[in-house]
Order: sequence, then C-alpha cells, then structure tokens
Amino acid sequence: MYRFRLRASRGVPSMGILLGALVSLPSMGRASAPCGPWDLVATPNVGNSVTRLTAVTALSANDAWSVGLWRDNPAGRGAFALRWDGSTWNEIDLPETAHLGAYPETEGVDAAPNGDVWLVGNVTTTYPTYNLPLALRWRGGSWDFVETVTLRPQTVYPFAARGGFAYEVDALAPDDIWAVGQAVGFGDGGATSVPLAIHWDGAGWTDVEVPRLANRHHQLSALVAISHDDVWAVGDYRNVAGPFRAVTYHWDGQNWSHIYSPIEDMPESGLYDVVATGPDDVWAIGSSQDAGVVLMHWDGSQWSQVQAPPNSGGSLAAVGPDDLWASGWNGFWHWAGASWTDVPTSVPGASYVIRSGGMEVVGGCDIWSVGFWTLADGITSYTLAERLQPAPAAVDSRPGSVPPIAFPNPYRPGDQIRLALPPAEAAGLAVHDLQGAIVRRFSLGSSSSGGSQSLRWDGRTAAGMDLPSGIYFLRFEAGGARVDRKLMLLESGR
Repeated sequence: MYRFRLRASRGVPSMGILLGALVSLPSMGRASAPCGPWDLVATPNVGNSVTRLTAVTALSANDAWSVGLWRDNPAGRGAFALRWDGSTWNEIDLPETAHLGAYPETEGVDAAPNGDVWLVGNVTTTYPTYNLPLALRWRGGSWDFVETVTLRPQTVYPFAARGGFAYEVDALAPDDIWAVGQAVGFGDGGATSVPLAIHWDGAGWTDVEVPRLANRHHQLSALVAISHDDVWAVGDYRNVAGPFRAVTYHWDGQNWSHIYSPIEDMPESGLYDVVATGPDDVWAIGSSQDAGVVLMHWDGSQWSQVQAPPNSGGSLAAVGPDDLWASGWNGFWHWAGASWTDVPTSVPGASYVIRSGGMEVVGGCDIWSVGFWTLADGITSYTLAERLQPAPAAVDSRPGSVPPIAFPNPYRPGDQIRLALPPAEAAGLAVHDLQGAIVRRFSLGSSSSGGSQSLRWDGRTAAGMDLPSGIYFLRFEAGGARVDRKLMLLESGR
C-alpha cells in the first residue's frame, strides 16, 4: 500500500512510495466519455526541479485559482499561486510572510460566494510551535489578510502554543469558513498530533476541538461544507505501533463528532478526498492495504462501501446524484450510478502522472483537475491542469464530416492544419507555449455556408523567431465554441 497526503504536503512526497502503488489491477471497460474531452491546459512552472499543484477552486468559467509548491535543486523551496483568466493560467504574486515565519507553503484554496479567495498552508517557526497554520485572503484585487492562526495551547508542560498545518479550506460564506489539517506539539494525553479544524467567523480564526481517537497520530486531509451545520472532514489516525485507520468526522453546528465508517476497520487505510451534492449524497475516497482503492457513500444516515475505480489519483468531483468523477493514473473515471467508465487521457512527455491536487466542478460538463507529472526519475516534476469541456458545438458528427481541428502530430513546420468553420462565424486559432503565453495568432475569415479551411504554420512567432521543439497548444475558437489540442513541434524539416 502507498500512503501520501493528497492535495497538500509538508514536503515533497516520496516518489518511491507513489510509484510503488502502480501495480497491475483489473481493467474496466471503456466507453465513450460523457460531455466532451478532458483537455490538457498549459500551466507555468516555478522551480527548476519540482513544481506541483495541490488544490484548485473556481469562481466562474473564466476565473479559477490553483496553489502549489516548488523546489529548486540544489536548494530553495516555496509556495506559489496561479489564476485562470479565461484563456491562460498566470502566476499571482503572493504577499510577504517573512514576518510570520520561514518557508511558506500554500496547500489549499477556496473561493467564497462574495468573491473572496482564501489560501491556507503553513510557515516554519521556532520552538515550541515549529510550524503554524497560514491563512491568506484575496479581496478586491489585493491581499487584505495575511496571518498565522493561534492554536489552543498544549495541555501538559511546557503548556505553550501548539503548532500545526492547514491542508484544505472550504469557504461556505464570507463569515463561515473551515480549514482542516494536523496540529502538533507535546501533550494532549500522549498524542503526538491531533486533528486540526479551524473556523473563520468573519472576525478571526478559532481552533475548534475535534475528538482524539488515538495516542500517536491524527490527520485531516480534506473536508466539504454543505451548510453551517453539516460539514464533513476525512483523514486517518493511528496508535503507537498500530496501523493507520481511515476516519470521518462530522460538524453539526455545535460539535465535531467521530462517525464510524466500514473503511475504519481496514488496517493501513486512509481517506484523501470528500465531496457532496447534498446532505444525503456524500462521497469519500481513499485506500487500504488489502482492498487498494476504497470508496464510500453517505446516504444521510450511514456510510456504505461502494464499488471503487480500479486505480485512483485520490481526487473526486460530484456533479450530481449518480454523476461522479474520479481522477486516475491514465486519465479519469466516470460513475453514472451502476459502473465506472474509463476516460483515458495522456500527458505528452510524462513518465508518471499524479492527478492528486483535487478537482473543482464549474458546471455540468466543466471540471478542473490539477496535480503534477514527472520525468522518468520520478522526481523532476511539472504542474498539471486538465479540464473537462462540453462537446464542442463546432463539431459535426455526421459521417464524412470534417473534425473541428486536425493536423499531423508530431507536427513539422509547414504541415497543414485543417479547421471546420461554422456558417457566418468568424474564427481564430492561437498557439500557446507551455507557460500559457500566445506565441502566434491566426485570424480566419467566415463564409455564409461555413465549411473547412486550412493553414500552414511555419513554427515561428509572429515576429519570425524560430520556436524550439516541444509541446505547444492550439486553441481554435469559432461560433462560440472552443477546442484545445496539444501539438508536438519538431524542428526537423526547416
């Protein structure tokens, strides 16, 4: 079994542990995917060794946020945030936090209904806390709240403030926000770490007590807030020399309570994500030593185990009852109430793809998924953002129809790109690099009858500069529809 915390990490998870999970499992049948395709969307990278996305949220189809971590080789590490403006992901400058502690990390992000965006993570401090939860708020175009959260003190000597880590945040309202994670320190009945749940009431953050179940370790990895008195948090716990056990907690408006689930009886188990469409439709995913991937459903009165996808990146997205998505190793899985459908997708150049940064539902056929992909060494990693899209309106599915965009791949400068134009609609084609910047743009005419059109790209920018071989993205927009496609550019043939 592999154990790694999804959506957040105090450090970079061991790829040796991650890759140990890639064992052969029974395959499920493939069927046509609901909605449109999952498209790879270009994202910036920061570190020269490691850059990973750990969480994603969205205010609208044209406004999304993602946070992550970066590492430089031989030294250097930090946090970063990206924002989607409807066409590209751009890095957002984070506020100065040196006065609060060293090595800031941003691990969770969520948007409140009023447009506030909250980021949570931690900073490194000195004795006796060592780490403190970090909370940042973006409001009205700037950072207006940059603070660490003071936790309840330890209950034994030295009776000092406890440290901790915030891993995920859920903003139900501007004055009703929860973040969960792990609190550490001496004491508390012999426990080395206790479950962390902190609440924002519009004026400040409060450390709210969560029942302890073991004498060594507790961790809350994910949460979902359905209403002010209906919040779920999941994670794991263990006793000294005992196995990890999955755990679920529920907030009823007054207290956090431990709620039994069948996964808790499984040794070396843990839960990594939880999502909901309502109080009687809650889903949680994780793993156990014996069963591999585990999936549970809450029907309003109890947790029951449900058929799980054969493999999982540990992230879920619930669109509606019997409409569930799970990230996987080779793409995604879709649940329609009776079985899982394999929806494969690929990341060119990747040896391993870890879709562990969470998923965000924007609309019925509009979902973001983030994580990272690595080279063959399992360490050198790059940010990953993928998006489920509606079926393109420009696609004509009749026999013999022209696809919306077609080209040879790998692509050599001068090769033909064919495009299908809807009647009486202007269209455009843009070429983006891996950082999301537009390196070439083509304007296409329109005709009363529509039809196909072709062009040839010489592999150069608009200024005539040769572009290096590598991955680029073509974005074709016509008639209110948009299609994104990956392109591998080769220099040969010039």
